[in-house]
Amino acid sequence: TNFNHTIKAKSDTLTQYLSNIIKRCREKNLTLPTKDGLIAVAKYAFRLAESSDKIWSRIDECVDIIEEANAFNSESIGYKEIQQAIENKIFVKDLYREKIQEMIKEGTILLDLKEEKIGQVNGLSVLQIGDFSFGRPNRIIAKSYVGKGGVINIETESKLSGKIFDKSSFIIGGYLGSKYAYDKPLSLQATISFEQSYSYIEGDSATVAMTIALLSSIAKIPVKNNLAVTGSMSQDGLVQPVGGVNEKIEGFFDVLKMSNHLDDAGVVIPHQNKKDLVLRDDVLEAIEKGVFKIYTIETIDDAIEIFTGKKAGKLVKNRYEKETFHYYVDMSFRKTIKQLKDNND
Repeated sequence: TNFNHTIKAKSDTLTQYLSNIIKRCREKNLTLPTKDGLIAVAKYAFRLAESSDKIWSRIDECVDIIEEANAFNSESIGYKEIQQAIENKIFVKDLYREKIQEMIKEGTILLDLKEEKIGQVNGLSVLQIGDFSFGRPNRIIAKSYVGKGGVINIETESKLSGKIFDKSSFIIGGYLGSKYAYDKPLSLQATISFEQSYSYIEGDSATVAMTIALLSSIAKIPVKNNLAVTGSMSQDGLVQPVGGVNEKIEGFFDVLKMSNHLDDAGVVIPHQNKKDLVLRDDVLEAIEKGVFKIYTIETIDDAIEIFTGKKAGKLVKNRYEKETFHYYVDMSFRKTIKQLKDNND
């Protein structure tokens, strides 16, 4: 039997939901949360549902958090106590996350968080350890050169990827063809790799990141590395929603903060995922202060303009507008075709 574990969070539904939690707490003889404490419990329910307009239907997880808070302070269970209980629950499970962050800080795992790089983008992934999940950035690098071998995804060739991930590589190929092969055959030799990744990769949430890295390499235009991106994409360049957006944002935020590179940094997400944001208080505070930014995108062109600061460009009379990003990509393809022709002659 399939069950829907989320409920639309209407006002009356939320009131009844919290009433049921209070009833269960009384049955367990727990100190009841204060008004602020119930706000923290409600936020936790939204977070479990991964939505800002839906709550987790099973109240047991919320009651467990209140019980955890009671174990440390049975006199008053406010917002602070609930948050501490949530952090304690994470603390006993986050050794692997700590190890990854430690390796990033020591430079064992290489990341660029402030420079602009050609063909290099910070993607975002979610790691699941039992019932605990967390986000981390991944350095995605694309290299392009004269040739006709097409785009080679190193993860796919190494048999370290699943079918959905492999599908995203074909989608990128379809996008390139529809965008630039309007009056010429494309000649391209390129590789894309998740650097320092030694485990199995699945999913299509890195499609936007891989596309930006590849186009940057082709056009020889650097992209900002104080930003990270997650998002699926269609062959038409339309950005599609992904899962784990809260964990991904917080994972990149933690790495930036730990590395003292938080200022003016941010994360780029699909616009459809805006309704899924239920972020930690410290992340929200940084956003409110303008230190950390969340960008939402509808198309790959939106991402291009955020990452490069250049206008994406439109096709006008079989040529892209001059001095735009697509113009430089298009001219690179034309240059490659000429080089191959000259070599054959």
